Amino acid sequence: MSPEQALGDAVDARSDIYSLGVVAYYALSGQLPFQAMTEQGFLAQHIAEPAPPLATVAPLVPPRLAQIVDRCLAKEPWARFADAPALVQATAEAVEPPPVPLAVRAFLVRSTHLEAPALIYAFLTGVGLLPATVAAWLSPAGTAVRGVAALALALAVALPIVVAVARVRGLLAGGHDRAELVRALAARQARRREELAFVYGPGPSRFERGIGWLARASLLIAIAAVAAASDLIDLPLLLTRLLPEIMVGGALIALLAAVVARARTEQRTDPLGERRLRFWRGRLGLALFRVAGMKRRVVRSIVTILDRAETPA
Repeated sequence: MSPEQALGDAVDARSDIYSLGVVAYYALSGQLPFQAMTEQGFLAQHIAEPAPPLATVAPLVPPRLAQIVDRCLAKEPWARFADAPALVQATAEAVEPPPVPLAVRAFLVRSTHLEAPALIYAFLTGVGLLPATVAAWLSPAGTAVRGVAALALALAVALPIVVAVARVRGLLAGGHDRAELVRALAARQARRREELAFVYGPGPSRFERGIGWLARASLLIAIAAVAAASDLIDLPLLLTRLLPEIMVGGALIALLAAVVARARTEQRTDPLGERRLRFWRGRLGLALFRVAGMKRRVVRSIVTILDRAETPA
């Protein structure tokens, strides 16, 4: 029974969607969203308590499908799907997302292929050009040399922005916008999360947790050895003789364990794809699309002004 029906308020199709959400919750998780000993207790929970997210009780359910069920169980009718066709469409898209246009798919493939060159470019700029510019400014060189160094650094920083704007402009020229790109990235990441959760599990494995604790313990041992070498604590003579080996060995083990734990976490969570999605969904991605579409907006404004000028009063 939906919250509004339990309260005696007016009901419509959204009340049936709530009831269907309860059935779907039970079918996918094997348990009801609420547990109570009496009918009154059930009604009180349906009215006042939010249902636990389906993903917390059934982590292997595809995230998009779990979000649909959670939306069906919203307390306020306006927060649910407006009617059955809307629910059907959302479910169909969750099971089989609409095809992504070729231009958008090509944009994503090109972004992946540019990751390694972009990393090398950033490394060379940070390690080579930036120190050279700082050295030129700190040296007694003339103003011309400093200006050339500053200009080279500015061009190096601006070049990736120019390339990104050009790529976005090509996407806009094909009739696609930022919303399509974000939807494609979100769908790809949703599928990726499902695949990784199926292969590696929804959370850190025992191996990952064990490696993390090993890194912490090794780091503490190395710190304790350094403290002993500084006469901050008193250790037996045998341990004191092995202080260099303990410090170096503990630090190396901690570093190795941290690297292994980080690699396993990245393998399970795909942080690069998540960062890409956050970038294009965030303010920087929006700014790139605005800059790339600036020329088109100017042209449209001129055409609009000319049309208004030609229109008789």
